[in-house]
Amino acid sequence: MKTHDIICEPDGWTYLVNGLRTASYPSWFMALNAARNSAERDAREGIAAALRYQGSDGKLHPVQTKSPADAGTAVLSQGRTPMLDKRGSQRLGT
Repeated sequence: MKTHDIICEPDGWTYLVNGLRTASYPSWFMALNAARNSAERDAREGIAAALRYQGSDGKLHPVQTKSPADAGTAVLSQGRTPMLDKRGSQRLGT
């Protein structure tokens, strides 16, 4: 299985493919879209892919979709998305 992980870094958000850094983005949603596009390409090629994000606890959590019909809309576990507060620290919001 190929992993696509979105993580918080000092200069923004990046996503890793199988642990290798790909690119950094200024927003979490931009990193999510890039990672999701990469995971979808893998899926079309028959490669199993996991799409995960780093939570405020530092652990990786799966990105989930609302339903198969809404596969293009990512909704995180418990309906919460990571955001940065004014100090640049990660927090979970609704």
